[in-house]
Amino acid sequence: VLQVCAEGLSTSAPNRPDCGAQWIEAVRRDDASVKRLLSRDVTKVKNAGEAYLLGSLAATTGNGASIEAFLRRSLELRPGFIPARVALGRQLFRQYRYVDAMEIAGRPPDSDPEDARLELLQADILDRLDDTDGAERKYQSAVQLDRSNADAMLALSNLFRRSKRVNLAQRQLRLLLEQDNLND
Repeated sequence: VLQVCAEGLSTSAPNRPDCGAQWIEAVRRDDASVKRLLSRDVTKVKNAGEAYLLGSLAATTGNGASIEAFLRRSLELRPGFIPARVALGRQLFRQYRYVDAMEIAGRPPDSDPEDARLELLQADILDRLDDTDGAERKYQSAVQLDRSNADAMLALSNLFRRSKRVNLAQRQLRLLLEQDNLND
C-alpha cells in the first residue's frame, strides 16, 4: 500500500491525495511496523512520495530527526514537491528554525507559480518574527491563490485584530463565515 500511495503522490497531479493519510492512520496502530518503517536507511528510499509519507509517519511519533531526514530526502528526489516543502517548513517552524523554514518555504526551483500553502507558511514565519507588513502581504497572497484557505483567512483576521485594525478583522471574519457557515 505504501508504494501505491507513494506513486500516486509523486505524480504532478496526485490521483488519490487521501491515500497517504489513510495509510498513515492504518500503520500507526502497529508500533512494530512504525518502528521498522522509520528505521529504514533514508538514502535507500528512491521515491519522493514514499519519503514524504515516511516523514509524515515520523511526524505522528514526534521523532524530529526522522521527520527532517525523510522530508529532506523527498526534496532531494523532487525539489518542487510542495507537500514535502510545506511539511518540512512546518517542522522547522515548530523548532523555531525560522531562517531554515523560510528557505524551504521559498519558491522551489522549476516550480509552478506561487502556491497558497507555501505563502501561508511564509506568512506564519513573518508573523512570528513580528514582520506585520510582510505577513499581511503573504496572508493576502495565500487567500488570493486559494480563496477557500480558511487558515490564511483566519490568520489574516487575527493579524488585523492584533494591529488594531478591527474593521478589517471583522470584514475578514465575515468573508470566512460567508464561505463556511459551519466555522465558529
